[in-house]
Amino acid sequence: QMVPPNTLILRENRYGIGYSRESIINNFLANSAATHLLFFDTDILPIETHGIKTLIDDTLIDPSKYIVSGIYYNSLYSGLNAWKGEVALKYQDIKNNQNPLLEVDKIGMGYCIIKKELFHILNMEPRPLFNYKIMEGNIMESEDFTFLKMLAAKYNIKPCIDTRVTAQHIKRCKVNIDGGVQF
Repeated sequence: QMVPPNTLILRENRYGIGYSRESIINNFLANSAATHLLFFDTDILPIETHGIKTLIDDTLIDPSKYIVSGIYYNSLYSGLNAWKGEVALKYQDIKNNQNPLLEVDKIGMGYCIIKKELFHILNMEPRPLFNYKIMEGNIMESEDFTFLKMLAAKYNIKPCIDTRVTAQHIKRCKVNIDGGVQF
């Protein structure tokens, strides 16, 4: 119900989200009719039915917007899935913005649209584009953050969030062996 007509839906369940994202990108690029890639994680529950269309429209209205994400609470429990510098944004601080589209430094990519043109820009970059990075002291940087850091450093491309597109982030539940869920 949420996706535009003629949408192709591909599911991927490889071990490791970075590998899954790479596989999805490869399938996306192989489809000449595809224009936008939606990363949609299984633990995201959209609120509005217009969310995907709104994210696509954001990239069409402004050609410099290659990546646009909906907003949800992040997995670190520190605020939204959007960061300025190293600080996660808080919903209270952005909910009344005049412009619903806000450029940020990093996003969690659980509910975001990427224009195909971005991958044409990145065609000479070594693959994989998405990988976890273990830094000194065993500090880990997620695959989406390493990708976005590379985009900002080499191409001055930053993601945006759209405050009109919201979702719940499903966390802290038990999944039974029969697939049933307990909260």
